[in-house]
Amino acid sequence: VAVWACGGNQYGQLGLGEADSIPTQIHVPMAITFPDPVAAVESLECGANHVLCLTKPPGSGQQRLVAWAWGSTAFGQCGMSKGEVSESVT
Repeated sequence: VAVWACGGNQYGQLGLGEADSIPTQIHVPMAITFPDPVAAVESLECGANHVLCLTKPPGSGQQRLVAWAWGSTAFGQCGMSKGEVSESVT
């Protein structure tokens, strides 16, 4: 399963890793790397500067979903302290 991202990346909202090593504008889609194996993406929601994603791990059947978040947390929207930036999928 692959999730691709392109566009603005000022707050790490593309989930591509360290913002210092990734341009702030991505014109060609790049694949997002999840820390754990993913069998399916159940839902993906984009905010202005963050992304929330529900995935199904391999062999999990219908019972287990994993929530991922990345990007700006200016208002705590990624489940982290306000003002932090999650540049990678967490």
